[in-house]
Amino acid sequence: QVNEDMHLLLQRGVTEISALMEHEKAATRALAEVPTLHRYLEAAMGEGDYDGARARLERYFLAYQKAKPTVQAVRVIDRRGNTLVKVKEGEIVPPESPGSFGLPVVANHSYKKYFRDARHLEVGQVGVSNFELGRVSPKADFCPAMIRFITPLSRNGQRLGYLVVNGWGRRLDQLLGGMIAERKG
Repeated sequence: QVNEDMHLLLQRGVTEISALMEHEKAATRALAEVPTLHRYLEAAMGEGDYDGARARLERYFLAYQKAKPTVQAVRVIDRRGNTLVKVKEGEIVPPESPGSFGLPVVANHSYKKYFRDARHLEVGQVGVSNFELGRVSPKADFCPAMIRFITPLSRNGQRLGYLVVNGWGRRLDQLLGGMIAERKG
């Protein structure tokens, strides 16, 4: 009986985790289609006011993150791995350098595995990273794991970059922790 109960609990857990992952992928795909993001991409290609489009996108990402507390960060990365726009934990992360291609850069992620893997995604696909630790302050003694959902951004068939949504791993942790109920005997 215990064996049957364990298999049933595990199967339910797998179903819940699969549903959670599909929901997060769908949310990432939907975020990649918002007009504010597309106006930003147009401005990044030289078709409009870049600074204004960037500011509007940052505000949109802030509102999105506040409405969806499971999101740790949202960013737009160009094809070379440069983060151009980033909102993290309720704050806009300003650019650190002017960038060699004319757009201000927050950070470079070209060396990260999730970015290298994303280059093989088709438009509309959402890649998922392994659990990863984010960059934390030197004073922090703990950083909760997160999962990155990443999807290509394109315009007129040309890949422009990627949308990355970092999700906290707390909900997965809860699901995994609740899969095996304590048993006596």
